[in-house]
Amino acid sequence: MIWSIVFLSLFGRIVEDPHKIAGLGRYILGATSPDSLRQNDFREIEPVLVKGTLALTCNQVRLFIARSADVDGLSVTNVSLVFYEGKLFQISCDASDELRKTFRQQYGQGVHAAVRRLNLCGIQANKLLTIEGEIWQKGDIGARLVQARGYDSNCQTITSQRLVITDQRVSALCSACDLSAIDPFLEAFDQLNSSRR
Repeated sequence: MIWSIVFLSLFGRIVEDPHKIAGLGRYILGATSPDSLRQNDFREIEPVLVKGTLALTCNQVRLFIARSADVDGLSVTNVSLVFYEGKLFQISCDASDELRKTFRQQYGQGVHAAVRRLNLCGIQANKLLTIEGEIWQKGDIGARLVQARGYDSNCQTITSQRLVITDQRVSALCSACDLSAIDPFLEAFDQLNSSRR
């Protein structure tokens, strides 16, 4: 009788785990450390600054980037890994068609996010930037597929699709740190969709 209870409790965890967003490939939120990264693949960006300052640093936050990385046999580009006190809390990368398809197969279709149109181009009111995407929420872990297309502040055409996976509890601790270089449209996307979480 006791063994059947133990088996059922373990089986419940096994069944639940496939739907939990833990990270991307071998990059696991809360488990991956900067020391485990391949030095030939990633380089550290120093320092991460406090928003709105030129000299105050977020000492507990470290940012590593790679032009490309292998994720379970799939090559992903422009990968950013953000660590808080030595533990990975955010992953960001370009979202190719293949990566989006694989992610949706594993976690299902996300909730369609609100659409935001911004005029960054200034005097040319018809040259807007559209930000939209999908949201997945599994406990403290949130994944966002952020798509931006239109015109940037230099009135140049831009198209960006990024997948961002974040431990939101830890991210709240780092909210004063400027991580906009990873994805300049993420903050606008999150502000628009914060009421939907």
